[in-house]
Amino acid sequence: MVDVEVLAYKSESDDDIHAIIRGGRGHLMVAEFPASWCTTGSPYAKQMELARRRFTAAMRRHVQHLRLTGVVFFDKLHGQIGGALNGVEIHLVLKVEVPAGCKP
Repeated sequence: MVDVEVLAYKSESDDDIHAIIRGGRGHLMVAEFPASWCTTGSPYAKQMELARRRFTAAMRRHVQHLRLTGVVFFDKLHGQIGGALNGVEIHLVLKVEVPAGCKP
């Protein structure tokens, strides 16, 4: 679980949502919300789908500070905008919360 500021996000060509996030120490990394068709058969599919829905709802309400829970993954460095210097990502996000006091 990590409290972050969402700096930007976009839907990728594979329908995953990639968010550039910044933690309390100012470091950047990517958080990924997979497309629902990618999670079929996973025991965590419902959690991932709910996290994605909560994320998109928060973005529609312009909430920038979120608490994310997910799986840490070291991706290969491939010049990704907003990616961590060591390639670490939250890949896959399982839970999205809006911390108290962060509602618009």
